[in-house]
Amino acid sequence: MSGKSVVPVEDYVPKLRAALWARQDPDFVIMARTDSVAVYGFDEGLRRACLYADEGADMVFVEAIENAAEMKSLTKVLNARDIPSLANMVEGGKTPFMSAAELQEVGYSVVVYPGASVFVTAKALQRWAAYLKEHGTTVGMHDQMMSFDEYYEFIGAEGIRAQEAMFLQ
Repeated sequence: MSGKSVVPVEDYVPKLRAALWARQDPDFVIMARTDSVAVYGFDEGLRRACLYADEGADMVFVEAIENAAEMKSLTKVLNARDIPSLANMVEGGKTPFMSAAELQEVGYSVVVYPGASVFVTAKALQRWAAYLKEHGTTVGMHDQMMSFDEYYEFIGAEGIRAQEAMFLQ
């Protein structure tokens, strides 16, 4: 995404230190993120990733790496520090789109696909709205929908009703 800006390292590091200090649950993972590659280039993103790892971040996420060679370089440096790294796979984003297996081979520890569910949902809603507008009903789309009972089960409505009953007595 163009037009990004990032805070100076001198502003970020104290916040990271505060988060690490405030952590009460040892299983709570504190991940440091930097978008500095898009603003200052890969070398600055790598420098910040190393700094945040050295400060004690449990994991590091460097956003918007634009090629596989840089991805390998980043993970090699972080893996040498025994720091897991996160890959952010956004369909249409700047980072080369890879499968989980390919990312593991490159050296990443964690991968997220944060946009996919929204993109699929938006496409389905477009299809549904166009159908409803054209036909004035959803009857022809029932095979693409959950039934009322399936939805009721999916959201755990029976359990919700049981909890409500506890307080209504």
